[in-house]
Amino acid sequence: MESLPARGLTKKQLKQLNAMDGNESEETTPVRRKGESAEEKKARKAAVKLDRKVVWRLVDHSLSELYICCTDLLLYCQERRVEKKNTKVAFRQEEANQKRQQIAAKSNLQANKIL
Repeated sequence: MESLPARGLTKKQLKQLNAMDGNESEETTPVRRKGESAEEKKARKAAVKLDRKVVWRLVDHSLSELYICCTDLLLYCQERRVEKKNTKVAFRQEEANQKRQQIAAKSNLQANKIL
């Protein structure tokens, strides 16, 4: 996800976030009127502030879920790496054992021919 700007989300980013959450509704913040009063301005700004808090909580929640997924993935990768290494070691040991057995069988055959 792109980094969030300091001043808030753009309309495009809000639409993307809403699309990710399954909300297809338009932006809920009211548009500024030209001759709005001080009370209307305070109410509009409070609504914008509340929306930003909600969005940041959603983003923070999404980031925490992403962090959990990443840590799970890292743990899985580490476990898989150890498993692969153990498998390689086991196969090398088995290969060495088989070579020793072949050499022993070959030397036994040669000893039997000599006798």
